[in-house]
Amino acid sequence: MLGENEVDGIVLSLVAARLFTGRPHQIRAQFSNVGHPVAGDGRYGAHDRFPPIALFSTRLSFPHPVTGKPLCFSAIPDGTPFDRFSIPYPGEKGFFDDRD
Repeated sequence: MLGENEVDGIVLSLVAARLFTGRPHQIRAQFSNVGHPVAGDGRYGAHDRFPPIALFSTRLSFPHPVTGKPLCFSAIPDGTPFDRFSIPYPGEKGFFDDRD
Protein backbone atom coordinates (compact mmCIF):
# COMPACT_ATOMS: atom_id res chain seq x y z
CA MET A 1 0.00 0.00 0.00
CA LEU A 2 1.43 3.36 -1.03
CA GLY A 3 -1.07 5.57 0.75
CA GLU A 4 -4.51 6.00 2.22
CA ASN A 5 -6.85 8.99 1.97
CA GLU A 6 -10.47 9.88 2.57
CA VAL A 7 -12.36 11.19 -0.45
CA ASP A 8 -15.94 12.37 0.02
CA GLY A 9 -16.35 10.20 3.13
CA ILE A 10 -14.91 7.06 1.50
CA VAL A 11 -11.53 5.71 2.61
CA LEU A 12 -9.39 4.85 -0.40
CA SER A 13 -6.04 3.07 -0.55
CA LEU A 14 -3.43 3.59 -3.24
CA VAL A 15 -1.73 0.27 -3.98
CA ALA A 16 0.93 -0.97 -6.36
CA ALA A 17 0.47 -4.39 -7.92
CA ARG A 18 2.59 -6.21 -10.45
CA LEU A 19 0.67 -8.45 -12.83
CA PHE A 20 2.35 -11.50 -14.28
CA THR A 21 -0.38 -12.71 -16.61
CA GLY A 22 -2.69 -11.10 -19.08
CA ARG A 23 -5.82 -12.71 -17.68
CA PRO A 24 -8.89 -10.49 -18.21
CA HIS A 25 -10.13 -8.64 -15.11
CA GLN A 26 -7.43 -10.28 -12.93
CA ILE A 27 -6.70 -7.33 -10.64
CA ARG A 28 -10.36 -6.29 -10.41
CA ALA A 29 -11.57 -9.77 -9.48
CA GLN A 30 -8.79 -10.39 -6.95
CA PHE A 31 -9.33 -7.13 -5.05
CA SER A 32 -13.09 -7.62 -5.04
CA ASN A 33 -12.68 -11.20 -3.82
CA VAL A 34 -10.94 -9.99 -0.65
CA GLY A 35 -13.56 -7.29 -0.02
CA HIS A 36 -11.71 -4.31 -1.51
CA PRO A 37 -13.12 -3.58 -4.97
CA VAL A 38 -11.41 -1.00 -7.16
CA ALA A 39 -13.04 2.43 -6.74
CA GLY A 40 -15.60 3.06 -9.46
CA ASP A 41 -15.81 -0.61 -10.46
CA GLY A 42 -19.53 -1.33 -10.13
CA ARG A 43 -19.16 -4.60 -11.98
CA TYR A 44 -17.03 -6.02 -9.18
CA GLY A 45 -18.84 -4.55 -6.18
CA ALA A 46 -17.77 -0.94 -5.70
CA HIS A 47 -20.65 1.18 -4.46
CA ASP A 48 -19.10 4.61 -4.86
CA ARG A 49 -19.46 7.42 -7.34
CA PHE A 50 -15.99 7.57 -8.86
CA PRO A 51 -16.23 7.48 -12.61
CA PRO A 52 -14.39 6.00 -14.36
CA ILE A 53 -12.83 3.00 -12.65
CA ALA A 54 -9.77 4.03 -10.59
CA LEU A 55 -7.33 1.63 -12.20
CA PHE A 56 -4.18 2.86 -13.92
CA SER A 57 -1.05 1.25 -15.27
CA THR A 58 1.97 3.41 -14.44
CA ARG A 59 4.34 1.16 -16.35
CA LEU A 60 4.00 -1.06 -19.38
CA SER A 61 6.91 -2.98 -20.85
CA PHE A 62 7.22 -5.58 -23.57
CA PRO A 63 9.65 -6.63 -26.30
CA HIS A 64 9.36 -4.91 -29.68
CA PRO A 65 7.54 -7.37 -31.98
CA VAL A 66 10.18 -7.15 -34.73
CA THR A 67 13.50 -6.28 -33.11
CA GLY A 68 12.90 -7.84 -29.70
CA LYS A 69 14.33 -4.69 -28.10
CA PRO A 70 12.76 -3.99 -24.69
CA LEU A 71 10.24 -1.16 -24.75
CA CYS A 72 9.06 0.57 -21.57
CA PHE A 73 6.44 3.29 -21.14
CA SER A 74 5.61 5.15 -17.91
CA ALA A 75 2.87 7.59 -16.96
CA ILE A 76 1.31 9.12 -13.86
CA PRO A 77 -2.49 9.21 -13.37
CA ASP A 78 -4.35 12.44 -12.75
CA GLY A 79 -7.89 13.39 -11.81
CA THR A 80 -10.09 12.06 -9.03
CA PRO A 81 -9.29 10.09 -6.96
CA PHE A 82 -5.59 9.98 -7.95
CA ASP A 83 -5.13 13.70 -7.33
CA ARG A 84 -5.71 13.07 -3.61
CA PHE A 85 -2.47 11.07 -3.31
CA SER A 86 1.20 11.92 -3.62
CA ILE A 87 2.29 9.64 -6.44
CA PRO A 88 6.03 9.34 -7.16
CA TYR A 89 7.20 9.93 -10.71
CA PRO A 90 9.27 7.39 -12.65
CA GLY A 91 12.80 7.39 -11.27
CA GLU A 92 11.75 8.78 -7.87
CA LYS A 93 12.00 6.74 -4.70
CA GLY A 94 8.80 4.77 -4.24
CA PHE A 95 7.93 4.54 -7.92
CA PHE A 96 6.98 0.95 -8.66
CA ASP A 97 9.52 -0.52 -11.07
CA ASP A 98 11.97 -3.41 -11.38
CA ARG A 99 14.41 -1.82 -8.91
CA ASP A 100 11.97 -2.10 -5.98
